[in-house]
Amino acid sequence: KATMEWLVRMYALRLAGRGLCVNAVSPGYTDTKEWDKARLGMGRGDMEVGRKLLDEKMLSRSPMRRWADASEIAQTIAYLAAEQTGLITGAFIPVDGGLHLT
Repeated sequence: KATMEWLVRMYALRLAGRGLCVNAVSPGYTDTKEWDKARLGMGRGDMEVGRKLLDEKMLSRSPMRRWADASEIAQTIAYLAAEQTGLITGAFIPVDGGLHLT
């Protein structure tokens, strides 16, 4: 993560003279179908048991104690890509419910 933040800042400085912005979004635990494999495994075939166990394990680390929705990550990316944000460069934005604070 530290390397990614450094790269964002380095390229932001190098490309700013060309009017290009370089930013990054750091997503937290995002609820996607890929997690269903872990849920099934943890629940030994029972998705709801696995969901409860995985939620307890993963979300206990996050201050907001919830999964991100993929649309929340996408909205942040869309915001950074908008013309109105043309002065934002070198930003590394966590969309993780406070996970980066722990």
